[in-house]
Parts: sequence; structure tokens; C-alpha cells
Amino acid sequence: MFSSKFFKDKSILLSTLVLGLLALFNVISVVLRADTSQSSTILRYWTLQGAPDFEKQGPEQLYSFALFAVIAFVIALVISYKLYDVYKPAAYTLLILTKLAIFLNIIVSGAILNLQQ
Repeated sequence: MFSSKFFKDKSILLSTLVLGLLALFNVISVVLRADTSQSSTILRYWTLQGAPDFEKQGPEQLYSFALFAVIAFVIALVISYKLYDVYKPAAYTLLILTKLAIFLNIIVSGAILNLQQ
């Protein structure tokens, strides 16, 4: 599926490795910390006119954070492979922006999982 030229580029290899480790960390942290024994869990917190409000749904919705990390990793890898032959800086940029998105996903999922306790 992937050409050897794509993974011989050390920058691509390092970015892919870091991206994969971030996605794996996100999946493991969500799966281990999600408490599915409760009937509902907090998914969103916001203040409306000074009054705090919580949106609650089933605890299975927490796994969407892990699913996002896996899907983002796979899509970024495939699209950067396609972009590599056309325009290499675009492939690098896509991997870097995906690392940022998964890192922000780790922060948000960690904050929401901390609200469970």
C-alpha cells in the first residue's frame, strides 16, 4: 500500500511515530478512565448567563474521543501519503496539524473524564 520512499523520509517517519503514539495514548487513557457503571456522565460544561449547566449522556459517548484519535490518525496517514508525491510540505503540515488535533483531544477528554469523579 505504501511506497518505501514515503517512509524513508525521516521527518515523515518521526511524525508518523509521534502521531501514532499520541493516538495510542489517547485511546488507552479514555478506555481505562471511562466509568461505564454510571447511568449518565457529563459530556459538556458551559455557563449560560452566569449559571453553570451540564450536558449529560450515556457513558458510551466517551469512547468517541478514542474513536476520533484512531480515525484522525488513519486519515492523516493516507492523505499525507497521497500528498507526499505531489507536494511534500503539505504532507508534513498535515501530520503536524493532526498531532495538534489529537493533542487537544487528549486535553479535552482528560478534562471531561476528570468531571466524572
